[in-house]
Amino acid sequence: RMATVLLCAIILGYAIARSRRFGGSGWLVVALTPPAWFLIGVVGTSGVEIALVSLALVEAVGRFHGHADDSASLARVAVPLAICLLLRPAAVIDVVAVALVLIPTVRRPLARRDMAMIALPLVVAGAATLAWNRWTGLVVSDRRTADTDSLVTAVRRSLGGIPTTAHQAIGALGWNEFYAPAIAQLVWLAALAFAVYSVFVLTPARLWHVRWAVAALLLPTLIEIIIHRRIGGIWQGRYSIAFAMAGVLYAARAVSPSRAVMRGIVIAASAAEVVTLWHTLRRFMVG
Repeated sequence: RMATVLLCAIILGYAIARSRRFGGSGWLVVALTPPAWFLIGVVGTSGVEIALVSLALVEAVGRFHGHADDSASLARVAVPLAICLLLRPAAVIDVVAVALVLIPTVRRPLARRDMAMIALPLVVAGAATLAWNRWTGLVVSDRRTADTDSLVTAVRRSLGGIPTTAHQAIGALGWNEFYAPAIAQLVWLAALAFAVYSVFVLTPARLWHVRWAVAALLLPTLIEIIIHRRIGGIWQGRYSIAFAMAGVLYAARAVSPSRAVMRGIVIAASAAEVVTLWHTLRRFMVG
C-alpha cells in the first residue's frame, strides 16, 4: 500500500509541476473526485491509472498554452495512456476522455509526425496487451453475471443506471460500500459548475461540456450493451473518474481566475478531502 501511494505521489507531483507552466495546478487538485483520492491509497492499479490519466490530461491541456505545434507534446499525452492500457485494457475509456481534451489542439490536416507521436505508444501497448491476453487465455465472459434479457431491456436498464454511475464517480468510496460526506460531493460539483462557467465565458469552446456530458453518460451504456450477454451490466462509477477529472481540468485552458479565487477553491477542495478522510477512517475503525 505504501509503495502504491509513493508511486501515485510521484506521478501526481510531476503532473502538478507540469501544470504550473500554465497555472493549472489548482484545477488539477480540485479535479480529483473523493473516490479518486480514495483509490490512490488502495492496493491495485486503479490509483496508478488515475494518476497517469491526470498527467495525460495536464499535457493535453498544456497544448492550449503555446505547445499546440509541438509534436513531442503529443507523445507526452499518449505515453501515460499507453501505460494505462498495459495496466488494464478497459482503460480505453481513459483514452476517450483524454481525446476529448486533446482533439481541439491537434493541427489540421493531421501531420504524419503528429499521427506517429499519438499512435505509436498506443499501438505498441495495444499489441502487447493482445499478445499477453492471448498467451494467458483471457476469457471475457462470466455466466454468473451475464445478462439473458433482451437488448431493449438491457438498454433501458443501463440508461436507468446513469444517475447511480454518476453518483458513484463523484462520491463512492471503497467498492461502492459507502460514500463521501455530502459536503465533499457538493464541493466537487461546485468546482465542476465553476469550470463549466469558465469554459463557456472565457473560451470559444462553449459546447465542449455538452459533448463531454454526452460521452461520459452514454459511453458506459454503449459498452454495457456490447458485453451484456457476456458479462452483464458491470459498469461502476470508478471507471468514469477519468471523465469526471476531464470535466473540471478542461477549464485550465482558459485564462486562470484570480489567485484569491483559485486559492479559495483549492482550500475548499482540500478541506472536503480531509473531511472525507476522517469519514473513511471512522468507517473502517468504528464500522
